[in-house]
Amino acid sequence: MTIGSQANRKVADYWQGLVDEGLVSGAPMYDQAWYTGLGNGDIATVVGAVWQAGVIKGGAAKGSGKWAVAPMPQWTEGGDQVGNAGGSATAVLDGCDAPEAAWEFAHWLSTDRKAFGALVDEAGLYPAAKDLLDLPQLKAGDPYFGGQKIYDVVAQASPHVNSSWTWGPLMTRTAADLNDGLGKAWAGKGTLAGALEATQRATVNEMRKQGLEVAE
Repeated sequence: MTIGSQANRKVADYWQGLVDEGLVSGAPMYDQAWYTGLGNGDIATVVGAVWQAGVIKGGAAKGSGKWAVAPMPQWTEGGDQVGNAGGSATAVLDGCDAPEAAWEFAHWLSTDRKAFGALVDEAGLYPAAKDLLDLPQLKAGDPYFGGQKIYDVVAQASPHVNSSWTWGPLMTRTAADLNDGLGKAWAGKGTLAGALEATQRATVNEMRKQGLEVAE
């Protein structure tokens, strides 16, 4: 699937309609104005990954008791499509002086019950290790979300994540071009669908410059 695909255009056009009707907040994400909107009710919905719960709790204390976690809206009734938004990982970098020790730490951080339990409490992370799915932190109600057991929603969604999706070969450059195009569209200079098409062209051109194979 390409950046400018029909499926992506469908999403872009839907959001363009919301923008045109003034239904999307102009507060930059993670800006103080954004957190203020989350706390006072000016922003009513955030689409995000599981860790977004930790972000909201940490930055919008005044919103406590006013938020809940729900499954992603679907294009078709009864659908169960979900996807990742970012992700949390611990990497061992090329050139590391002690790669074995670094890997051991990364493995411990992702599989130790006490360590990962703290990450659930402090950052709203969700484990990839199936042995951790019975952590008590994942079973408890969250006072910020009105006592809701928010990870029950995540547990239902996680098996449906499309595992065939992969990052593009020039993702840093692609993301920068896309963010630039979306920012301009947000300001009324172009459309969200146009930003997708421009990003695709820029990515393909850069791939060809670097001698990378481009599927036609």
